[in-house]
Amino acid sequence: MIRTYHTAAVSAPSSYRGASSRGLLSRIGLWLTVASERKALSAMPQERLEDMGLTRDAAWTEASRPFWDAPNRA
Repeated sequence: MIRTYHTAAVSAPSSYRGASSRGLLSRIGLWLTVASERKALSAMPQERLEDMGLTRDAAWTEASRPFWDAPNRA
C-alpha cells in the first residue's frame, strides 16, 4: 500500500509486487550458482584446468571472488 496526501491508500498492481520478489529470487539463484561453480573450480585438477586454458593462479583468483561479485548473465 502506498499512502498519498489526498487518498487513503493506493495498491500497487499485483504484477509490480511480484516483480521485485522474482528479481530477488533470481539474484539469489545466480549467487548460489556462482558460488557452486567457483567452489568446483577451486577443486578442479590441474589437467582439467589446462584443458580449459586456465592456470592454477587464474582459477584461484576467480574462485576467491565473493559470490555477490557475479557477472551479469542473460
